[in-house]
Amino acid sequence: MGLTLSLGGVSAAVAILVRGNSSSTDGVVSLGVGQATANTCDTTTINTDTTSRWYDANETFMIEKVELWGVDSACATKTLSLVMNYSGAGGDRTYTCTLPTTSLISGTYSLATFAFATNSIATTSSYYQCVSDLTLTTTSTLAGTAVQIL
Repeated sequence: MGLTLSLGGVSAAVAILVRGNSSSTDGVVSLGVGQATANTCDTTTINTDTTSRWYDANETFMIEKVELWGVDSACATKTLSLVMNYSGAGGDRTYTCTLPTTSLISGTYSLATFAFATNSIATTSSYYQCVSDLTLTTTSTLAGTAVQIL
């Protein structure tokens, strides 16, 4: 008497919820976290963090927001430029923001966060939206970021 075991066509779909850093939102993860040295008014290191979200339609993570902090108060009212370099055909994309005056930032200026996002976000006394037209782009093509304040 023989015993035959047959496995055929069994599959399962699994939903995985990802939360990055201190995010309280499912599907959000930070990639490409780093530091960039700014010139002129700031001799310290400016920190950067990218926030990405999974998009089912594109089947990939897409960058939704870039946040910067650690900007010296001597840079208030100057123009901050964020350059995002994409590998392949993406090239460079540059976004600019006029930094707010010190009176618009509550507390220590260098602790304030400046955000470049794909959509509108609320600005507070310590969280400032620079742009809301950041191009939604796959995280896999981001090669690097650079910050300049003039």
